[in-house]
Amino acid sequence: MADQEEVVNFDKNESKDETAVPDETVIPDENVQAVAAISVPMETQDLCHVAREGDMTKMRLFVEFSKQNEKCKKRAAEKIDKLDETSLSPLHYAARHQQLGICIILLTNIELSLGANITDDNGRTPIHASVRSNIILNDQLSIEKQNDVFLPETDIGDTINDRDTWLNEYEKIKTAVHPLICFLIKANGDVNKKDKYQLTPLHHAVSRNNLLAVKQLIEMNADFECEDRQGIRPLHLACKEGYYEITDYLLSKGALTTVIDDERYCPIHFACQKGNLNIVQLIKSTITQTDFHQLLVMKTLTNATCLHLAVESGNILLVTLILNEFNNNEDELKQYINQLSDPFGTPFHITAKYDEPEMIRLLYDNHADPYLLNDSSHSSALHIACQFNRCRIVQELKSLTDLKLFEIKDRNGQTPLSTACLSGHLEVIDVLLSNQASINSTDNNRMNPLMLAASTSRTDVLINLFNYLNLSYSLTEKKTLLNQTNKEGKSLFLIAVRTGNIELCEFLLTQPFVQWNTSDKRHWNALHIAARYNYHQIINLLGNNVLVHSQKNYRHLNTGLQSTNSDSDDERDDITTGKFVDAPNDDNQSSPLHIAAFYGNALCIQELLHLNANPLQCNATGQIPLHNACSNGYVVCVELLLDSLKNASDFKYITMHRNSPLITACQHGYSDIVQLLLTREIGIDYEDEKIENPLEIAIRHRQNETVDVLLEHPYAEQWLQARRFNSKIYPIVTPIRTIIRTMPYCMTHTLDKLVLKSEVTDADGNRTQKTKYNYRCIDDYFGYENEKNNLKNYFHRTLYTKSRSSLYRNHPFIIAIDNEQYSLLEHPLAQELMKRKWELYRKIFYLTRLLSFLFLFFLTIFVLTIPAPNALKMVKLRENLTFYAKNTTNSFNPPKFVFYANTLRWIVLILAACNIFKILVEIILYGGLRVIFAQVFGFILYSVAIVAFPPFSITQYTFDMTDWQWQCSAVSVLLGWLNVTLILRSVPFIGDFIVMFESILLNFSSFFLVILPFLIAFTVSTKMIFYNEPSFFTFLSSLKKCSVMVLGEYDYEKLFFSKQIFPLAPFIFFPFIIIMTILMMNLLLGLAIGDIAINMQNARQKANAYRIRELIYIETTLPIKWLKNNITEDQIIEVKLTSITANKQDEIRDEDDNDDNKSTKRIPELQMIYDIVVMLCNQAKSLLTTEINFEQSLKKLLTAKQLNTQLQSMISVDDTII
Repeated sequence: MADQEEVVNFDKNESKDETAVPDETVIPDENVQAVAAISVPMETQDLCHVAREGDMTKMRLFVEFSKQNEKCKKRAAEKIDKLDETSLSPLHYAARHQQLGICIILLTNIELSLGANITDDNGRTPIHASVRSNIILNDQLSIEKQNDVFLPETDIGDTINDRDTWLNEYEKIKTAVHPLICFLIKANGDVNKKDKYQLTPLHHAVSRNNLLAVKQLIEMNADFECEDRQGIRPLHLACKEGYYEITDYLLSKGALTTVIDDERYCPIHFACQKGNLNIVQLIKSTITQTDFHQLLVMKTLTNATCLHLAVESGNILLVTLILNEFNNNEDELKQYINQLSDPFGTPFHITAKYDEPEMIRLLYDNHADPYLLNDSSHSSALHIACQFNRCRIVQELKSLTDLKLFEIKDRNGQTPLSTACLSGHLEVIDVLLSNQASINSTDNNRMNPLMLAASTSRTDVLINLFNYLNLSYSLTEKKTLLNQTNKEGKSLFLIAVRTGNIELCEFLLTQPFVQWNTSDKRHWNALHIAARYNYHQIINLLGNNVLVHSQKNYRHLNTGLQSTNSDSDDERDDITTGKFVDAPNDDNQSSPLHIAAFYGNALCIQELLHLNANPLQCNATGQIPLHNACSNGYVVCVELLLDSLKNASDFKYITMHRNSPLITACQHGYSDIVQLLLTREIGIDYEDEKIENPLEIAIRHRQNETVDVLLEHPYAEQWLQARRFNSKIYPIVTPIRTIIRTMPYCMTHTLDKLVLKSEVTDADGNRTQKTKYNYRCIDDYFGYENEKNNLKNYFHRTLYTKSRSSLYRNHPFIIAIDNEQYSLLEHPLAQELMKRKWELYRKIFYLTRLLSFLFLFFLTIFVLTIPAPNALKMVKLRENLTFYAKNTTNSFNPPKFVFYANTLRWIVLILAACNIFKILVEIILYGGLRVIFAQVFGFILYSVAIVAFPPFSITQYTFDMTDWQWQCSAVSVLLGWLNVTLILRSVPFIGDFIVMFESILLNFSSFFLVILPFLIAFTVSTKMIFYNEPSFFTFLSSLKKCSVMVLGEYDYEKLFFSKQIFPLAPFIFFPFIIIMTILMMNLLLGLAIGDIAINMQNARQKANAYRIRELIYIETTLPIKWLKNNITEDQIIEVKLTSITANKQDEIRDEDDNDDNKSTKRIPELQMIYDIVVMLCNQAKSLLTTEINFEQSLKKLLTAKQLNTQLQSMISVDDTII
């Protein structure tokens, strides 16, 4: 009862009321206490633990819970059919641990949706789990032990089958070969269910060598010919793993021996591959001799037969068994044993790989051809043995064949000796050399064994080969062999240099006839190769060992040869005279120093410079090594090459007509190199063939950092003055114009370089700040080459273009405006230049607008003094004039009013025509519309005036205007005064507010699109509700009324109390007030206030743009003489800092006096002390600035010193290694 009293807790998230046992539920007396203890069902994880441990008591409690009602039954089934965090269900755990009783309790008492066919993430059912288990419950003692725990009478339920049927089946299940599998299949388990790898339970049973499971599955009608996704069947697996009993059982059940998988392997292929002789013998015993013979000759996808696979397994008895099947037919045996497969070839080739001399002899005795080549590399068995270092195989082949086998070449033209040298197998090489293998043979690349050994950096192999040469070859033969070159023209030493093996190169230098100063077909010598691959130790070796020791070693090792001291001296002089160190190659006539600089190999550069390499040697493109280093951004290499330039005049002469290194660095944007070259003053005086300076090059290639570095150089002002006239798009191209168009973010820095500030302190301690603004690069209408040297040309300068519109359009400030770079106009230099131009052209600006002001003046007087056509005064005047004209015979003089009106008319017409003519002249001079909106607006204004004022109905005695003319004149007056705002927006201070008003107007126009749907909605609704009001009769009148109501004029009493209205009217009227009046107006107010700062800034920038457009336009239309007088190269503005300080002191004093309500005077001595303190503070600030600049310079020098120290340490380490 202790087990029954245990409380089991599940599903703690659910309430106890949902799982409480109903009152009408009948509970057996013996389980009352246990069931009463059950509050909620167990979780799946807990059930898995119970199933794994085989806890019958807890499982019975769970079953009793499931029987309480339908809800409990459903929830229990859901828990069993659910997977835990390891993707296994309770049934999987029970099957894996061979818990037959648990499986019976679950499957016979609970109605499961999946039951025995539930799958995990791999698609495996409990049947798969049972056959994969390492726990085998097949002895009677274990079954009886479970019977002591499992109680069939009470534990078996009536699910799937009725209870009596299950009791009868249980007696059969107990006596089954594998009871658990038998039960799971009887519980509707799918015996042929495949997992995601297409493996059935039978596949798993065979792979686990579970014979009982195999028998049980086959007895339960499992398909033993089913295939997985690779086409492998159970018999394939049994033969592959060598499971004799399972194979025997499957063959006894009729499993086919001729079936193949996706790679065309049949079961006997797997047996031969694993060397399972007993399996092959078993298969042979179950089929006829003919069928067995057919199985032996069957081929896989790689054309491998059973013999190939058996030889690969190394089972010589199995190979003998297979060969004995062909003893009766020698021709068939020859064909069978020499069949080629992929990738090695015949069985003879395969044996050579696995180092089995007995197998080699067996195959050779059975007519295997040792001279046959495989298909993959056309290699013989000896090639394979040499490749895999099978010395015993090589010796065996030597004893079986003749020397012809040693000279066979593979697809690459390599002999077995070449293959062994390439692989580096010394023992094999010794065997081959002892059997007179030729060392003179070359492959398809004309590489002999010595070269192949050198190409793989095998010094030991090369030493062995040289020992053989010294013993077996004459000096002439040895010299001929060592002087051979491959197809690329590389000698033995060049091949060794390519590997970078210093030990190998050092060994070759000690050998006679090994030429170190050769070059290949591209004229690359050893130094070229070493410089390309950064083998600085080899360069050091050539520089030291060759110069110091080559002559001694050469004479010592060449005793008896015809060599003279002069020849030796010539070879030694190759390096010192530059023939070797500065030798150009065929690629682009580059020297080793060029190549080292191009690839940034600093240590190689240093070694080459120690060998007196020429840093000023030019290649085919006219570049020195410094160009190569600059083009790839190697700062250390540039510094080394600059240190080697001892003769600056030679460097200047070489780079005079070519791109300087500075130009190259600017092209590629290496700002650190540019800074280094500028510090050394390298290339700052020279320009390339397109006459472009470094700054122009950097700008053209959009190198931002490089431009910033160049602008800090003293030559920056000179570079900014460069001018180009060969552009197809622009009449003139300067650095500043290009920066504005393509790199506006660098323009602020550029303008800063045109402003020079300095402070001057007189004897009295008064400080004056002088600011020099350089306008030379901005107002560059005239040329300025050699101006100071040629005074006559200076006063006879001409414009760079005759087109005044081009002058206007290509002014730097106009370019900035066209590119919407308004912020540049707020720079101090731009502000000062604009201020100066405004002072110069202010009168011209107002004078050119005089016609507009006169037109507006007379137009305004006309409309204010002349009555409207339908006015009473005008009607009486018209009648009187008509009466006097008809009744008076004498000459009649009309009143002065008519003369006055007609005079004003004609004045307005003439001024309007003059203004239109002025606009047309501006368009012609400019070549188009300059300020589109202003010019179009003015043209419309004056055109309306011309239409409105002609005297269409005037006679000798009458004056009259039609109604439409009067309306047009009203429009012209409105447009005229609005045109004043367009004129004044170019005026300082006033223009800022006018432009801000335009900005706010545009914002409101965009916001009106939001208001419009609301306005239309309320217009339509109010028209329908207030239908009896005259102001709401039509849609247009309703729209006007609602628009007025938005401003607050509601006429509430008239709308609601004058006439009868609908009850819905207040529910439309009051939302209108809230939405349209309160919310919309407040929103507009909030937007205006929130954007006031941004709008003010934008307005100031655009006002500057309007002003500068007018000023530049006026300036470009002036005569040349006036323009020359108005243009200045620079301007100096002086500001007294002392007076400014005094003003600030007065302001502070006034504030203190106001706070304390006192009027006291400062003591003169204190004032003097205060001035002295201020002066000392300013001097301290200037001193601090100097110290900061000095600190930055020291940091740069320290960085350069550390870099040099690291370089020297690396060199010392390399020397130590050497």
